[in-house]
Amino acid sequence: MKFTRRSASVFGTVLIFVIFLGGFRLGRVVEKSDKSYVAPTKIPTATPAETPTIPPLKLKTFTHPCGVSFSYPASLQESKKASMSALLQDNTQSISITCTKIGSDSAKITSIVDAITPFPEPKDGSMTWSIKNTKTREIISFNVSQNLFELVLQTLKLQ
Repeated sequence: MKFTRRSASVFGTVLIFVIFLGGFRLGRVVEKSDKSYVAPTKIPTATPAETPTIPPLKLKTFTHPCGVSFSYPASLQESKKASMSALLQDNTQSISITCTKIGSDSAKITSIVDAITPFPEPKDGSMTWSIKNTKTREIISFNVSQNLFELVLQTLKLQ
């Protein structure tokens, strides 16, 4: 089959018409999708929640005549202090100290501080431990609320 000039121009005209119709239909499809297009919403950025500032813990130093000193929160009040015992407490926490003289027959005691092995008291959730102080020849027993245990143990000093 040979193309003549006339047949080529008819073929070209038909081709242009088909492309025009295809473009027209494509335009209608694009118009429909443009009308149904919804712009994406911005994801809101999270603002950090405001946390209340915790006031710094004020500490006091407690010194007892049986030869022991430690730091404790200033919120605790001395409710009982004697030569052989002391009680520091507030509404939720407490520190209790009891001193007991070591008998004169205990000449074998050579260490100033024994290994501290605290154990929990099941009835009130406090920690209890004892220390032997050979300088004052006394056994010092502590009963401390669990939340104050680390503070008292870290700042404990024998005199």
